[in-house]
Amino acid sequence: MTFQMPRVSCVSFNQDGSRLALGFDADDETGSSGGFCVFSCEPVSLESCSPLPASPSTLKTSTSVTSAALLYKTRVSAFVFASQPNTVALYDGGAGGGTGTSQTSSSLLGELSFPASTRVLAVRLRRDAVAVALSDGRAAAYSLDSLRLLRSVETGPNEIGLLALAAGGSRTVFACPSGEGGTARGGTVRVEFADAGRSVLVRAARHGAAALALSQSAELLATASERGTLVRVFALGDESGSGAANASEAALTPCLRELRRGGGPARMLSLAFSPSVAPSSPSASSSSSTAAAAAAKAPRWLAAASDKGTVHVWSLSRPPPAPPTAAATRSRLLLAAAAAAAGAPSPSSLAAERSSFHFKLQQYEGEGGGEGGGGGGGGGEGGGGPMLASLSFSPGGEAVFAAASAEREGGGRCSLVAVAVPGEDNGGEATPSSSAAAELFCVPDLFALLPR
Repeated sequence: MTFQMPRVSCVSFNQDGSRLALGFDADDETGSSGGFCVFSCEPVSLESCSPLPASPSTLKTSTSVTSAALLYKTRVSAFVFASQPNTVALYDGGAGGGTGTSQTSSSLLGELSFPASTRVLAVRLRRDAVAVALSDGRAAAYSLDSLRLLRSVETGPNEIGLLALAAGGSRTVFACPSGEGGTARGGTVRVEFADAGRSVLVRAARHGAAALALSQSAELLATASERGTLVRVFALGDESGSGAANASEAALTPCLRELRRGGGPARMLSLAFSPSVAPSSPSASSSSSTAAAAAAKAPRWLAAASDKGTVHVWSLSRPPPAPPTAAATRSRLLLAAAAAAAGAPSPSSLAAERSSFHFKLQQYEGEGGGEGGGGGGGGGEGGGGPMLASLSFSPGGEAVFAAASAEREGGGRCSLVAVAVPGEDNGGEATPSSSAAAELFCVPDLFALLPR
């Protein structure tokens, strides 16, 4: 009998890119019992691979995992199972702390349970909080130690479980669709400063949001729309939300940068900021100390992965392009009107910043792969792009990590690649080919590391 690998149901890095969790679907055809695997990323090795111990509400030890989250290099992890989709199970050692398939020291820390009709669509962790996106149109944050509710907000319909949680800073900050007007498809994103009890609304896109990311201490928000041609970056002020527009001033929330992924539509799979890096020396100008401090805290890079099988990386440290002149603006409006009349993509993306470099997640067979393809190929049935992807950066921001899974005849596949970011970006004059990115390592099939 030919050994078949299971379908990957979720892909998730921890907060510093040092570990990767894969959740699996239980499948009688492939013989998969579901469960999870955790890999160390430097060097690449299998850390653990096992169904989790049964919890009071999770009766099966072999079940599909629909969402997973790891907490840095600690033993703490969070899982959602298909057998109990309304429950988040928090484990000590459930996804780490052991090697190989040993999970004997795992213990249940606690559970977040919701009404039986409610599904947990996504779960995120930080050192002091856990955040969830729910199928009943809510997002909420809880303290990690006592599971006390910190903040709950309405998101409207949120089928893909959009949720971002700032990994650092002293405050709990999360982002989700706003639900303004009773729907999450209007492109408005809510950033919730849970400890401060305040919200910031961001007019992110004309189309619904498809991906979100918060910088480490929530100074910046990145959004991508369902069309997938542009990524926008917004300033949120400091981690208490001061300096940003409040919920009643949503239109004033500034868009700092508009970044172009490509001209054709694509399904955005993941966004990630590099870590905020402390300045090497104090600013010499006291009059600009606040601005200098904000600049020092800001991440240098932003990465985005799409179902085209490509990761784009933009420099956030280089100055943004100068605002267009009045004549250029008029020309863009005329071009946009002509494109809309012809049913072509809006040329607004052509004026956005090009990525500093890009690289392939892996070489996919079949239709849809590559940035030059039309339509939304890949990621769907029979497509050539990744089904799922997750991005992260190394703790110092020197490398970007990308993991992607895809279904193939005879089973699934998941790859992991690390690419060094340049010391100084190339100025964005042109997008280099994938060969220009300095690849640190590439594991084309993580399943080769699994026990059989």
